[in-house]
Amino acid sequence: MHTQDCERDIQEAGDDAPDEVKNENIIKLSWALVHTRQLEEVQRGIAMLEAPLKKAGLSQLHRRDMLYIRSFGHYINREFIKSCNDICHCLE
Repeated sequence: MHTQDCERDIQEAGDDAPDEVKNENIIKLSWALVHTRQLEEVQRGIAMLEAPLKKAGLSQLHRRDMLYIRSFGHYINREFIKSCNDICHCLE
């Protein structure tokens, strides 16, 4: 999936979308961003996961997916300790 398609999905859903929809869209876009392997886009993908991961009430599935994607982003950025920490949190 291309980042532009994911960004369009987020815009179309709007701020009134349920958290479930917002989280799904964030997961799709962050996945697309970290897989571009362009450092600026990878950083953007990692950053967009920070706020949702701090929110209470995040489903275990979304939490796991977000941690995995963030871990991959850290790996691409050669931040291996952060990557390993996120993977360990995925396995909890």
